[in-house]
Amino acid sequence: MAPRKLSTRESKRAQMKTLKKLGYSNLQISRIVKVHRNTVANVLNRTAIFDKRRSGRPSKCSPRTKRVIKSEMKEKVGASTRKTARILNSSESYEARGKKISPEAVRRHLKKTDWGKKNYKASTRTLLSAKNIQDRLNYGTIVENSGFLSGDRIATELLDHILWTDETMISLHQKRNSQTCRYYTAERSKVPATLVPKFSLKVMFAGGFCARSVTPLHVVDSKATVNTKYYRERIMPIYLNSLEDTSLFPLMRKRTFMQDGAPARNTKENMTIFEEKVPRVWAKEVWPGNSPDLNPIENLWSILKESVYKEPLPHTRDELIQKVQNCWNNLGQDLLQKLSRSLPGRIKSMRVA
Repeated sequence: MAPRKLSTRESKRAQMKTLKKLGYSNLQISRIVKVHRNTVANVLNRTAIFDKRRSGRPSKCSPRTKRVIKSEMKEKVGASTRKTARILNSSESYEARGKKISPEAVRRHLKKTDWGKKNYKASTRTLLSAKNIQDRLNYGTIVENSGFLSGDRIATELLDHILWTDETMISLHQKRNSQTCRYYTAERSKVPATLVPKFSLKVMFAGGFCARSVTPLHVVDSKATVNTKYYRERIMPIYLNSLEDTSLFPLMRKRTFMQDGAPARNTKENMTIFEEKVPRVWAKEVWPGNSPDLNPIENLWSILKESVYKEPLPHTRDELIQKVQNCWNNLGQDLLQKLSRSLPGRIKSMRVA
């Protein structure tokens, strides 16, 4: 490790001590180094030549203030330095002494603690009923018993032969989150407003994917309702044709078709068609309700929407449909494979929760 470079003051002290050892008087040293002779005497009386560490700015956080900050902020949802500073400033102790503390002072103290150096967004989870919880656990057992979670080559092949399907609604105008959409400027008046109509045009899309590619994306008619008849006549053929495509599913006996428990999809007639065509179907009787966290296509919809709202932005319904179609068809196979093989991790997280 390289020695620390001496400061100007430290170099002069070293020079004074060296000259003293060579026999120079204090007056002669003061003239050579160009300092007062009393400074020479003080330096020669010191053992070390290094600067003493300065104490720095005194902290505004007394032990009591630190205790209050910890009680108000450690492992508390919604805690903030501004809110904590307001609580401290309105306390009897602070008002009696006329003391004030700023949010920045609270923030500086947090950085010195082991628990306040980092902060994380609190996650949200759907409040599930006892039946939902049991259905999710039963689904995890079915998936495990079917060999999807073993981690070997056969499990990977099974995961790659799942067709994940769902519908989503995409708005023509992106509704921005005021907490995450930041605009850095010196003047608040320069922050541009995001113009969004009160009732933005929305288009529903239906599609699916497996580890190798995506199905054609169906655009639901603007005035149509996805009922049993519409699903069977317009959307089901897309999924059935994809399931028969050997480029997507080379091992036909290992195919799995997944859809959630929406009533329009899970009629007896629809289920009979799928069960005749596909060896394994995860639908109403198998797929648990209120479980978007188990379906990787939800992540795919989010990625798709992020791509749609990049420049150039669509301005009409036709432009929105065209851009969604282009983004959908350009999704990379590495992404699809990663999402399709994420099921074991999702089951593990579900069981822990």
